[in-house]
Amino acid sequence: MSGSGIICAVFLSAILYSSRTETTKNIRQTNSPDIRQSLMQAVEENDYIKIGYLAGKNVNIDQMLDNGKTALITAAAKGYTESALILLKNSADTERCDLAGNTALSAAAANGHIELMQLLIAYKADINSGSGNAGTALLAAVRNGQRNAVEFLLKNNAPLWPGRASGRGATVTALQSKHFEIARLLLNNGDDVYAADAAGSSVIMLAVKQEAVELVQYILEKYPIDFSQSNPAGETVLSIAQKSGNERLIKLVKQYVFQAK
Repeated sequence: MSGSGIICAVFLSAILYSSRTETTKNIRQTNSPDIRQSLMQAVEENDYIKIGYLAGKNVNIDQMLDNGKTALITAAAKGYTESALILLKNSADTERCDLAGNTALSAAAANGHIELMQLLIAYKADINSGSGNAGTALLAAVRNGQRNAVEFLLKNNAPLWPGRASGRGATVTALQSKHFEIARLLLNNGDDVYAADAAGSSVIMLAVKQEAVELVQYILEKYPIDFSQSNPAGETVLSIAQKSGNERLIKLVKQYVFQAK
């Protein structure tokens, strides 16, 4: 649905609220299981008319639902722009996290919902937010291989290394998730090729471990690499390549090791 279509739907919902009062007349301003179930069902069915009615009755729309998410995070994960807009117009908290640490923006990013990401950012969602294992919206998009979402977030100045100290940089995450084209995209956008994961393996080491030959070649061609450097396990780029048994990879790394001498 286009932006104007969504707005029209919002106004239409206001007209239709009165016809829905009979089915929701017992709803009160509480966080009771019945209220949570009613709100969760409305969001999961993209029933933005009922969501608007509940919000108008001062139901706590930011409460944690039985699915472990808030209503806004549920709508964002499913790509339900109409429901998300109703919630945002009723001051839903964009920075609340679900039990896994996802914000609404990171939930939308993980599922590649660009229109919903645009809406959340328009309502001042913090592109840097995220906690726990989920991390930021960019890391969520990278982890799930959502290239379009990654590109959108980079254009909106998402940080490339939000958790760098703990080995959670964007390119490291891409390599751990085996999304090699996204890893190259991130490097092209300025991510640190010399970053390392929590175990101390650098980007080039991780690429070699994953036997991502084309990406390894790209890194070796573009960046100076210290082949004498080892990770805490004592592995070098060459020893990792040799351990893989991948002849093409071994030949490629040996070529650059020889050139570096």
